[in-house]
Amino acid sequence: MSVAKISRANKAKIIHNKHINKTKHIKQNLAIQPSWGHMYQAFWLLHKSPTNKNANKKQRLCPGSNYSRAFNRFTGLSRHYLKKMIHTQNLPGFRLSSW
Repeated sequence: MSVAKISRANKAKIIHNKHINKTKHIKQNLAIQPSWGHMYQAFWLLHKSPTNKNANKKQRLCPGSNYSRAFNRFTGLSRHYLKKMIHTQNLPGFRLSSW
C-alpha cells in the first residue's frame, strides 16, 4: 500500500473521530438546555455534519485499490485487486486458466 493511501486512511480516521466528537458535544448541549432555540441550532448543526461519517465504510476499503464495492470480507480485498493478483501470480494456489 502506498504512502498516500496510508495517509488518506489516517486522515479519514481523524475526520471521523472529529465529527463523532462534534455530534456527541451537540447532543450533550441539547440535553442540558432543551429550549426551542437551542434545539433548532442543534438540529441545524447536525444537518451540516457529513452523512458519510459511518465507520463501517472506512474499515471496508480494499488496501490495494481503495475500493469499497465488491469487497470480500474473507480475503479483505476487492474483486478487482484479487483478479490483478491472480493474473500476476502473487496468490499461492491460483493459476491462470488457459482455453
